[in-house]
Amino acid sequence: VSRRGPRIGLVGRNSWQGLGYQNRELARQIPIDRWLIPAADQAVPLRPPRRCRVEFAPPDAGGSRLDSWLRGLELVLFIETPCFAGLVPAARARGIPIVCVANWEWLHPGLDWLAGVQWMLAPTAHTHRMLQRWQHQYGFGWHLHYLPWPIDTRGLAFRLRRQCRRILFINGSGGLRPAREDGMPADFRRKGLELVAEAAWLARDVPLVVFSQSQDLPPLPPHVDVRPGPADHRRLYDAGDLCLQPSHWEGLGLPLLECQAAGLPLITTDAAPMNEYRPWRVLPVERTEVVQITRQRPIPVPRVSPLDLAEVLKSVYRADISAASRAARAFVQQQHAW
Repeated sequence: VSRRGPRIGLVGRNSWQGLGYQNRELARQIPIDRWLIPAADQAVPLRPPRRCRVEFAPPDAGGSRLDSWLRGLELVLFIETPCFAGLVPAARARGIPIVCVANWEWLHPGLDWLAGVQWMLAPTAHTHRMLQRWQHQYGFGWHLHYLPWPIDTRGLAFRLRRQCRRILFINGSGGLRPAREDGMPADFRRKGLELVAEAAWLARDVPLVVFSQSQDLPPLPPHVDVRPGPADHRRLYDAGDLCLQPSHWEGLGLPLLECQAAGLPLITTDAAPMNEYRPWRVLPVERTEVVQITRQRPIPVPRVSPLDLAEVLKSVYRADISAASRAARAFVQQQHAW
């Protein structure tokens, strides 16, 4: 390893979704030598740091293409998936250690590349517990560490919220619609917009702002202000005093951390990993349902009653949230700052 640190190769998507955002943050925050991106993401704007060389390749890139990219590297890093089928064996053949940041919902023990990873980093305690079980059950030999995902607190300016006058919900693209056990599509998406809509009809005095990239929206009452997301994601958090994210599941849940860094207390589902983030209020789980996000990955998801959510919204509206706002920022600075 050179004196300046290991030469790190990053592999992964540069998409509009959370995974692309995670990869861009890695390229910005740590000294990445080069970044290999699937060719499908060439249309997404990218301004990498000067030190980082960006290359694109098709997902079926052959051994010679991968060998050329790996030459001179001392570490390979990816989040969730290696993207290229031959990457892990090619890196192993060269003796290059491989680090995976695990997003739990997309992993299953049958993945052919899992055993080739040397270092597994769990960004949530929920993920860490799952991977510990897999080590004991399946004999994986990773070096496993819990490493809470970091947030750029310098880029997210803190503003003290004193009273809850407007509640923010970030829908984004809405998240995946899972399948039920019988194979039929579920009537909800990951972020929980359907739940928010039902609760909004029951809590008509509580102003809500919804940021949504998706136009596929359920009927919403007039007091719900629907807006497209701003070009700069940091401006999302200017629009509210408190952040509501009633997710059915999250791999990481970046808005749950970023909103608190900006000073918005968090309301979220009382289930892991969402409740790991010290929310100000949690939504009680009425029942748990098993759904499939892939054929190989059935997961249990919590379901929240719209009536319970409406009651929570009514209870926090116009409440004094000064102490909760300060505590939210302090939590992210202490546990999740780069």
